[in-house]
Order: sequence, then structure tokens, then C-alpha cells
Amino acid sequence: MAHRIRPSADWYRRKIFSMEDNDYLIGPALDPETEEQSLEDSANAVLAFGSLLRLERRNSRLTVAELARAIDVDEAEIRNIEHDPNYRARPRTILGIAKHFDLPPKEVMKLAGAAASNDDRFVEKAMLFAAHSDDLGGLTREEKQLLKAFVEYLRENK
Repeated sequence: MAHRIRPSADWYRRKIFSMEDNDYLIGPALDPETEEQSLEDSANAVLAFGSLLRLERRNSRLTVAELARAIDVDEAEIRNIEHDPNYRARPRTILGIAKHFDLPPKEVMKLAGAAASNDDRFVEKAMLFAAHSDDLGGLTREEKQLLKAFVEYLRENK
């Protein structure tokens, strides 16, 4: 019995772009300017995801190790999410975090960069949240209010 090898997505992409007529593209045409803005928005949301996780964890008085055990992931993944804006968390981890902190999974997936968000207000709120969060010591009253307001926004966006 012969096994069929399925080409990778990259192979398909190269094949499509090698064709002279771009009418073969499926979906909306690629706009480099829009694509660049989308990548920037995604990076800002991921930064907010790291801030949200860090603040929720601190607010719950959990160490990185305790949270990692609770959602069954490696401690390094939690640290990467909290401190590396270029790190993309695995979907299983994102869903574990959403469930652990009782956050809407769909919104957390958008925040983590694992799902697209076409909502400019969502990106704006995420950027504002990330810009005002700080991770030194216990949560200040202002950080608690900021965290509460952002979590409420995520929940109402379900």
C-alpha cells in the first residue's frame, strides 16, 4: 500500500507565489502594510498576555512553580510567557491559564496571539493594560484595579 506524503504549508505557499497569475490565491490579497500592523498588534497583545498572567499569578499569591504544577506545564513556559514578548504559548497552556484564572478562553487566545482579533478596541485595551502593569513586589491598589477592570473587559467580550 502506497503512502501519500502531504506537502507542507510552506511548499504550497512557495508554489502559489511562483505562479505568474496571483488569481490562484485563496482568501484576501496580502497587503504588506496591513500585515505589518497586524503583527505589531499581535505583539502588543502578547505583551499584555504576559502582564495579565503575571498579575493574576501574583494576585493569587502563586509562585511560578505552583502555577506550573496547577496547569501541568513547565516552569520555563510560565516565565517565557511573563517575560518574553516574542514567546508564543502553546494552545494547551493558554487554555489551562484561562481555566485556572476563570477567564474567557476565546479572549485569552486572542490576547496570547493564538487567535486573530479584528477588534481595534481589544488591542487598545490590551496595550493600555500592558503599559500600566508592573511586577515589583505585591500588587498595588492601582494594579489590582487595573487587573480587575481588564478582566471584566475580557469577560464582557465573550
